[in-house]
Amino acid sequence: MSKVYKIPLLVKGASYFYPYLIERIKGDITPVLEVVVQNGSVLLNTNEVNYSFGALYKVFKKTFEKIRIQDRKIDKVLILGFGTGSVAQLLCDAFNEQIEIVGVEADQQVIDLGYKYFNLSAYKKLTLHKVEALHFVQSCKQKFDFVVVDIFIDDQTPDAYSEPSFIQSLKSVLQIDGTVLINRMITSQKTEQQTLDLMEYIKKEFGNIEVLRFDNGGSNNWMLLNK
Repeated sequence: MSKVYKIPLLVKGASYFYPYLIERIKGDITPVLEVVVQNGSVLLNTNEVNYSFGALYKVFKKTFEKIRIQDRKIDKVLILGFGTGSVAQLLCDAFNEQIEIVGVEADQQVIDLGYKYFNLSAYKKLTLHKVEALHFVQSCKQKFDFVVVDIFIDDQTPDAYSEPSFIQSLKSVLQIDGTVLINRMITSQKTEQQTLDLMEYIKKEFGNIEVLRFDNGGSNNWMLLNK
């Protein structure tokens, strides 16, 4: 059992005036990973964006509120791009820790930071895999009620996760009445066009789509859901 990280009181107080850097390392995939304390909370950032428990956490929280996640029948969840567990925490809060979570994270340094600073050991029904998300879904034999896709390197999603074959793989691991939620960050004409194309692939595989758009502190997050 890893030791739970506690924010020093002086650091916590100072963090309401400016972000306080706790640790900066090179990730296996992401060039720079920073653990900071901001407004009294521990966050994971890159050079470009927030990865866990900051602005991105708020976007997922708003999304789950809009789709009334707590009213859905969800027993087993797959999180692709697990990070340090912010989505997992939101889901555990919504379902009183009664759901089973399978997390997939390709960067071992992110996983290590999750255990060191974000108390991943507290999740009793978490199975965490260190593997590329695409490889996982292509070989996975399990079925899930809810699949969350939150895959980025800094603020970019690798091109492989914008292809029709990826959506087909997601469908293969989803229960018949399950939900896929894909987080996309619109940073350029290219990422917008890739997202629009992805929406068409989702419509083709699932029949319909719902899109929630958020202005996330200057960046645009589009949340894509099958219907």
